[in-house]
Amino acid sequence: MIRLSDTLAQRRILYRRPIATLPDIMMLDISVPFANPTLPLGRYYPIIVETDAELQELEAYLDAARRSVIVPDLLDRRESALIATRITLAHYAQPGQDWPYLLLCHWPWAYTQLVAPSSDMFARGSYTMELLRTAPQLGYQSRMLIETLRTGQDVDLTIVPPFGPAVSGNA
Repeated sequence: MIRLSDTLAQRRILYRRPIATLPDIMMLDISVPFANPTLPLGRYYPIIVETDAELQELEAYLDAARRSVIVPDLLDRRESALIATRITLAHYAQPGQDWPYLLLCHWPWAYTQLVAPSSDMFARGSYTMELLRTAPQLGYQSRMLIETLRTGQDVDLTIVPPFGPAVSGNA
């Protein structure tokens, strides 16, 4: 029998939520035999975890004995239980030197409804995410998203740095 925690998800780390109204992210560094160019940065698989119960459920899922390796998609299509009333752009601190930087955007329902329901654009129906190799790339990607949001109507935006208080305003 095979366990994902011994194979594909052997190396993983939890990115802690920068504020209470955002999720944690379990980042799997997919081992070489299973890595693929379709994964973020070719090898990472982020999993959005909104509660302590989900984290326990995920750990049990990764440790369960199976006949073969499967995609660790336990929470991928579960609807978000966290509600966003404003666009929230969050920078998650790099938990270790060789882990990627993470930019998470939590979208209010009104924005997610602009996309076809069959689209996989929003993880858990509410989130988009970028993994980046460097802090300058994280800053650039954040600026690009803010500039894109500015081109249309006024939007309410909260920016959450990896440490410290959130900054709110209009773009």
